[in-house]
Amino acid sequence: MHTNTLQKHIGSATLSFGKPLFYGAVALAGVAVIVYMFFIASITSNIVARKAYEKDQKSLQSEISGLELSYLSKIQSLDESAALAVGLSHPKEVYFASRESKVGFLTEAN
Repeated sequence: MHTNTLQKHIGSATLSFGKPLFYGAVALAGVAVIVYMFFIASITSNIVARKAYEKDQKSLQSEISGLELSYLSKIQSLDESAALAVGLSHPKEVYFASRESKVGFLTEAN
């Protein structure tokens, strides 16, 4: 009879700890799934944003290359007659600029 009572107490103790432990494990698994889904969504959105950035960067690089090509073609077409046509002229007097050094060197004392 003593063992039968002991078995009932062990059985009720097992049931009293088993359900909260099971529900806790299910809740922990649910939280882990939610966190996993958050990380997967974050990684996916970062990949999509990076692809869009790379596409935009390629289009801008293409536009820059076209502008560089037009610049180089315009530089090659410049000559003296084109400069005179836009109003530039030869200078009448040429001025040169020079700068005196403000740093003096020490001379040897006698």
